[in-house]
Amino acid sequence: MPKLTVDVPHSLGQEEAVQRLKAQFSSLKDSFQEHISSLEEDWNGNAMDFRLATQGVTVTGKVAIDPTKVTVDAQLPLIAMIFKGKIESQIRERLGQMLV
Repeated sequence: MPKLTVDVPHSLGQEEAVQRLKAQFSSLKDSFQEHISSLEEDWNGNAMDFRLATQGVTVTGKVAIDPTKVTVDAQLPLIAMIFKGKIESQIRERLGQMLV
């Protein structure tokens, strides 16, 4: 499966960034409920494994929160590669809003 990696810088510090992402992750579920059939998260310290299913396509990955950046690594099915640019921009936009 092709890989997607997105880094988003922040100046919140690691602990604050983790708290914000944990608090706002459920709002993502609500915001995209009509498009997402399943969204699972598993937090382990400053990292989260996720699994997202939408329109018959499943995306898995990891979010790592460092003191100065958040990195999203995802495995995209081949069929999702046509939307790679849009997926990247959506991730950057959403994380940017969460980390201000």
